[in-house]
Amino acid sequence: MQKTWLLILFTVMVCTIASAQRNRLEFTDIKIKTDFLATPIYRLDNYSSALKTNEKWLIVNTSYRVPRFKATQGKNQWLDDLRVETEIIFSALYQGRPVWAYATGRTEYWAIELDGKDHRTMVAVPPQVLKRYGSEKNYKNLKIYVRVSFLDARTNSLYGRAIVGSGADAKLNSVFETLSGPLGSALRLPNVVMSLEKSPWSLIDIDYQEMLKPEAGK
Repeated sequence: MQKTWLLILFTVMVCTIASAQRNRLEFTDIKIKTDFLATPIYRLDNYSSALKTNEKWLIVNTSYRVPRFKATQGKNQWLDDLRVETEIIFSALYQGRPVWAYATGRTEYWAIELDGKDHRTMVAVPPQVLKRYGSEKNYKNLKIYVRVSFLDARTNSLYGRAIVGSGADAKLNSVFETLSGPLGSALRLPNVVMSLEKSPWSLIDIDYQEMLKPEAGK
């Protein structure tokens, strides 16, 4: 009986410590970089293509630093169920008139090692989206604002957030909050911000990519 109570007490203590560490987690040094890139070309021995295009993908590269939490036997702890949400506001044309487009996407990772090092995540907006709603001939003319948020996929606790674009962060953050709400008047484009694994860059630097959370039932 005493052993049972000790086991229960130990389990509660472990869960409490893990919960406390999860609550005080904070990602730092978050840096967002945007770029327009052509589709990468892979050279294969048994296939060649003469297709050429000038269309560009909008790429969002985000680096972030995680804290270091030590576990037993010298190993680092891991953070389960990390969700990265990317929101992009860009100048667009819809039904012949200028509007603001609000594109979104999310990536969920199985676990992130809390090793005190820099990690990175990348998402992409396909050229078809930019061609349909943006400036087809000159992508550089687009006004683009990006907000990237790191959250606990189970509790929605916020670990870190960064915004890029011209203007103060506080002002831009309020714009994102307004457009993402029920009264937002932007052209909504949900799920068009694709994770790296769904883009043509999925096989590049694969050892530096975090493991995606397996889909339920698969």
